[in-house]
Amino acid sequence: MSFRMVWFHALVLLSRTRWKVVPLFALGITVLAVADLAKGYGKLGDANQWDVLLNVFNDPFKVVVLLPAFFFILVADVVTQDLEGWGYLHWNRGPSRALWWWSKVGTVGIAAFLYSSMMWLIAVLVSVFTVQWQLPWSRLVMLSQWSYPGGLGPQHLHVPPPVILFQAWGLITWGLFVWGTIIALLAFVLRHTGIAWMTGAASCLISYGIWIIATEKAPWAPTLHLLLKVHVEFESRVPAFFTIGWSFLAETLLLLAAGVVGHLLSVRRDL
Repeated sequence: MSFRMVWFHALVLLSRTRWKVVPLFALGITVLAVADLAKGYGKLGDANQWDVLLNVFNDPFKVVVLLPAFFFILVADVVTQDLEGWGYLHWNRGPSRALWWWSKVGTVGIAAFLYSSMMWLIAVLVSVFTVQWQLPWSRLVMLSQWSYPGGLGPQHLHVPPPVILFQAWGLITWGLFVWGTIIALLAFVLRHTGIAWMTGAASCLISYGIWIIATEKAPWAPTLHLLLKVHVEFESRVPAFFTIGWSFLAETLLLLAAGVVGHLLSVRRDL
């Protein structure tokens, strides 16, 4: 993979107007999370920044549906944009179709990292102006035992908050990278970005439906892997093998499979 080519494709992707909406999207989700805390408990005086972050990045609907569905809009056409217009010159005259494909995979990875980081940065900034900042879990957690949507279990009160939030960040970022690559590959195969995005959005909704009605039977639904609280370390209903480490491994294998399929398709188009 050429890092120079990856950065070229990443800059092209990030220059698109749609990326300007990401901060507004992040702000909207965070404000909803803060409003949910305020509405449920009457005041925010007992909450701190960890409550806001958990209510954004561990709430099932936000993590399983909203975050990935919006990300798919940003990257679904990262491959197909080179098959028409001025991008076709790069596709048709590039030094290697395989190098071109793996650069696209790297671009989705950069996009996932930046998207996730922007979401977290906005959430942190909003919490600065809405709740108090504390190192331990909040008084709200002690009083309510994490009764809000992104809450954990009492057994996690002794785990440092940064450890849990780092795990959530890793799952979301890596999951977006993997499933964003799969959606981009699907668009490449079908030559239709809209159908690929709709397929991704449908998988998000199906995953959320499984979370509601059958988590213990099918925790491996596509975007459930992004959710911290669906893993056995946080949810006893799921099979014992469904750990955070297993989730990372399974998604890595999916990423490699998608990468190989895209590689073969790209090389075949060389002929």
